[in-house]
Amino acid sequence: DVFLLGVGIGLDADVIRGAGRELKRRLGGLAYFVSASQTLPVAHHDFEIAVDGRRSRERAASVHVATSGTRAGPLILPPIADGPDRMPSLVVVKAESLEEVLTLLATPLIPDQSLNRAVRFERGREIQVRAATVLPVQIDGEDQGDHPGLHCKLEPASLPVIVPRGRA
Repeated sequence: DVFLLGVGIGLDADVIRGAGRELKRRLGGLAYFVSASQTLPVAHHDFEIAVDGRRSRERAASVHVATSGTRAGPLILPPIADGPDRMPSLVVVKAESLEEVLTLLATPLIPDQSLNRAVRFERGREIQVRAATVLPVQIDGEDQGDHPGLHCKLEPASLPVIVPRGRA
């Protein structure tokens, strides 16, 4: 599937699934807070991750791949994918310990994200994520069911854009 903004597996997809159309119609953006509160305590899962062939193992609540500034539940994370090369960003979110939960809540306020122990960022042209079990997946904020992982790669010029004549 092609995505424009982001794809995620784990907590973010679980929150999106829980904030169904009826709840969003009634509560608007608060539906995501209600859904997130129903995921407590936050479950963590084992992931195998490869970014441009560099492999790692992570225990995380959610793994997200974004092409622009990223949301992790109600938090807006730094827009590290907004560079001139537009490479996607891997965002690994942890909230297992009290320190990680507090750091995650403070993420938008942390100027140097390399010091953030709750969120890990990495950029790459090809990102593969394999979960130890099937988990909820979302693409651009829409529930996609349960899947064992993600495989994302940058495909330049894959989105046609229509611009009015004389505006290009």
